[in-house]
Amino acid sequence: MQSDLVSVIIPVFNAEKYIVECIDAVLMQTHANLEVIIVNDGSTDRTSYLINQYKDARLIIVNQENKGCSSAKNTGLHRANGAFIQYLDADDILSINKIEQQVKSLQDLENSIAVCKTLIIQDNINQVISEVDTELIKSEGSGIEFLLRLLGSHGVSGMVQPNAYLITRNIANKIGGWNEKISPSPDEDGEYFARALCCADKVIFTAGINYYRKPLNSSSLSKQYSFDRANNLLKTVDLKFQHIFKLEKTNRTQKLYQLNISQVAYQFGMDYPELLNNSLNYLADYKYKKLTVNRPKLFSIISRILGFKFTVYLKKTLIKI
Repeated sequence: MQSDLVSVIIPVFNAEKYIVECIDAVLMQTHANLEVIIVNDGSTDRTSYLINQYKDARLIIVNQENKGCSSAKNTGLHRANGAFIQYLDADDILSINKIEQQVKSLQDLENSIAVCKTLIIQDNINQVISEVDTELIKSEGSGIEFLLRLLGSHGVSGMVQPNAYLITRNIANKIGGWNEKISPSPDEDGEYFARALCCADKVIFTAGINYYRKPLNSSSLSKQYSFDRANNLLKTVDLKFQHIFKLEKTNRTQKLYQLNISQVAYQFGMDYPELLNNSLNYLADYKYKKLTVNRPKLFSIISRILGFKFTVYLKKTLIKI
């Protein structure tokens, strides 16, 4: 295995609109020692035709029947030979220096992770909608502290879009593959990288940009997610904290568990009342038995007076009115 070879794993399903731009952005990286593993997860549009037009020897195309994103990533990971692993969604873009900056930062640090900022774009890199929690991820430190910051240990939670990371082969080997049992879940990435961060001695913030596409007309979370997806999000949050509790099971981590489980209940409990009971069941084995959120502030205040469930029902009634 070459010491600076980067395996870029791109799961693809019906991505004809953006896949060429995505691949081109990878092939133009200033760090040229790459293998680009494209896992075609049963596409039925022109994706297969487009990816097969490339003649670059660094491309490895793997075709499989449609099994979902986590399965496709596992297929790519199984084929990967690199000392570093870069995951990339088929409709997103990396700045040309992203991988080079992160490889440099991780030299001789096989138990560390690099992360860069993420810009949300509408259609192209000139249509920037917003920047994702950069201030929150600039603070370097251990992987577990970085993860707890994302989950709200400093009073505000945040996220890292997975393309922003570069992980070492050492960490990838330690944590194993993607958990296909929680699929479909909107946070399969979060569970995988929670394991990675729990293994990391250090998280390093680097230059370079991850461009993440998110159309402005995308519908609300509750409309996008079925009950199964929302319920699997609860399972995913629980799994993330099981990884954390192996390293630290204290009042602060259990309080964060309560808040993160409750946040899922807040997001989806109005559409799926059963989720409120399921959320309480997850909390039953821990110190904190009640659902509670810090934000939105008005909901937080009213729910402390009237109770979480009643406030959810009240909110639903007011929206109908």
